[in-house]
Amino acid sequence: MLAQVKGNLDINLLKTKQFEPHLECCRIFEDLIQPTTAMFSVQAENIDVHLKTLTGFPNGTQFMLDKMRIQQVLINLVQNAMEVSE
Repeated sequence: MLAQVKGNLDINLLKTKQFEPHLECCRIFEDLIQPTTAMFSVQAENIDVHLKTLTGFPNGTQFMLDKMRIQQVLINLVQNAMEVSE
């Protein structure tokens, strides 16, 4: 519920051009993909789903991005995929 409220606030900020991303240096695989996969590993195992992570970037590749927002997107994607797989 809190994530939905926060998402709605972000949409309103985007519409009024007041949204300010919090950019930071982040390793795609180590800081985002691995933790997201780990977060869902038990749930995936319980419904007999195998989570497989692939990237086109070498380990340690860094980008400037809004880590929290990208993490939210990844969580939503994995959550939705697992709901469809049940």
